[in-house]
Amino acid sequence: MNLSIAAIRRDKHARQFVKFVLVGLTTTAINFTVYGLLLIVGVYYLTAAVISFSVATLNSYTWNRIWTFRAGRHHIGKLAKFTVVQLLGLSFNLIGLWLLVEYAGLHEFPAQVLANGVVVMSNFVGNKFWTFRA
Repeated sequence: MNLSIAAIRRDKHARQFVKFVLVGLTTTAINFTVYGLLLIVGVYYLTAAVISFSVATLNSYTWNRIWTFRAGRHHIGKLAKFTVVQLLGLSFNLIGLWLLVEYAGLHEFPAQVLANGVVVMSNFVGNKFWTFRA
């Protein structure tokens, strides 16, 4: 176990991925909390997904810029790139969510959990190598 922790500490990409996952966990918690609350009050599941994703994205951008990729000051170009990556992820999420609810018959919340899992790697790759590249 210590060997793998030491290896992560030595490897910049591994450290960034671990930080990205930690930011992602908090972002996911925000996303699911807002999504669940919106479902409870009767908001249509795809609308709830867009709203909750938007709220969670603010958390993700801030922490990934400051902590994960240490990208320095806020820059409109970074925000624009981040937004493109997020919108692509949101598109994947909405398509997956819709398919899981409408065709697989899953309830909206577990479908969102599954659909959300699909976008983690695409978001990491897009943000690491495009949005926040050194």
